[in-house]
Formats: sequence, structure tokens, C-alpha cells
Amino acid sequence: MGKIILIATTPAMREMGIELKRKLPDSDNLIVLQGAMDNAVTIAKDLNSKEADAIICRGASGRMLEEMDLSIPIIDISVSDEEVIHKI
Repeated sequence: MGKIILIATTPAMREMGIELKRKLPDSDNLIVLQGAMDNAVTIAKDLNSKEADAIICRGASGRMLEEMDLSIPIIDISVSDEEVIHKI
């Protein structure tokens, strides 16, 4: 696995990322950061292809990163219908 940056948009997503990192055999290859919207954009701009092979993000923050035309692939975690209904 290459180096992956998870930009968690919520504290709960950050905790899930940290839990995943604990379970990985090569946990140094997953970096978990927290930021949403403009903060996620700032984090992504500060990264370069030497620091990460991919960035994982979700929702509007993920779409903003996709629109930036970065040299690093963006993996967007989609928001499910169930999550939307749960938040309502």
C-alpha cells in the first residue's frame, strides 16, 4: 500500500480513520488528518506527490479537492442516503 492521506471531515470520521490505522499491518502508510471544506483544501495544497499517493475525503470537501486538479488522486467517499436521513 502506498502512502494515503485521509482528510476526515468530522471527528467521528477521524476516529474511524485512527481505528483503521491501528488495524493496518503497515500503519505508517495511512495519515489521518481532520479538516473540512477550505481547511481540507489547505491541507491538500500543502501536500505533494512525494508525501502521498492518494487522498481520501468525502462530501463537499471531496468534491472541492477533485476540482483542484491536484497531481495526487482524490478518492471521494460518497455520502449515503441513510446518512442524510439520519442527519435530518
